[in-house]
Amino acid sequence: MVFKLNWGVDFMKKSSLIIFVFSVLILMGCTQAEYSPRSECIIDNHTVGLWHFNEGNGLIVNDATNNNYNGNILGASWVDGFYNGALLFNGVDGYVNIPNFTQPYTGQITVEALVKPSLNINSNNRAEITSHAWGTQQFYYLRGELCVNLYETGHISHVYCHPTILSANEWYFLAFTAEVGGDVNLFVNENTYNLGSAPQTLETATNDLRISVFDRSFPGTIDEVRISDIARTDFCFDIEEMIDTDSDGIIDSQDNCINTFNPSQTDFDRDRVGDWCDNCIMTWNHYQEDSDGDFIGNACETFEYTCSINPSPTNMGPPL
Repeated sequence: MVFKLNWGVDFMKKSSLIIFVFSVLILMGCTQAEYSPRSECIIDNHTVGLWHFNEGNGLIVNDATNNNYNGNILGASWVDGFYNGALLFNGVDGYVNIPNFTQPYTGQITVEALVKPSLNINSNNRAEITSHAWGTQQFYYLRGELCVNLYETGHISHVYCHPTILSANEWYFLAFTAEVGGDVNLFVNENTYNLGSAPQTLETATNDLRISVFDRSFPGTIDEVRISDIARTDFCFDIEEMIDTDSDGIIDSQDNCINTFNPSQTDFDRDRVGDWCDNCIMTWNHYQEDSDGDFIGNACETFEYTCSINPSPTNMGPPL
């Protein structure tokens, strides 16, 4: 079946014809492109523990390192995460308990996590992200502030906080770094905050680490937690990955229409430009040339499209 369209009509007629032909071809079985999954955090020589939360079932979460800091899940359920799997904590008593965790003494530490609150966190409720309370650190949200509690040798507490808004159903990259004799820094998505000077020592001990805490459970989803023995300057998550300009739930680095809300990501001609912002939906035109500025791509001014049982749009371009 061949469609030949001459664009010598007004813009509204053109738009209506595009939508009509597009709908007919979809019903006939034409397909769209698939997109690759995002990459996950990796292990390096400074990774003490890394939890991907990809198990998807059961009551154990596995440490991806060879340190075998596997955790027991209590009061949390498996859900889709920012990357693959994640755990949803109930905000009451859900947590992961990791027995006998040891933070090596290097005088440095980094804790990273991806979180998505299920609700706007009540400023009076303490919501723990990670807690090595009888060891080195606690990372939590309290009274509208994101806080880090570092323990100096002798279990002397040093608390650092910064006002932070964590809105419901939004993903956040959260991290802190600390270096003895140096600074404590907090990271919230692409923003960095210096919280002051670190303690002169950092306590180390072998005891339980918790992701969320039984009586101060985080009310939402936690994904990709990594703890390191260095104050990192680059992270396993590209902070740019957290930016979603059009708020459609697809980060900019994966979105085929960065400035247009299009959660379905349909791309009929597979040119890596989504249908909602493509100036020639039916024909591959990745570079979106439009010589006369009429919002109709050059490739569509005179247009031919062929679709069969196994559709193959003309000028499809290279495979993705």
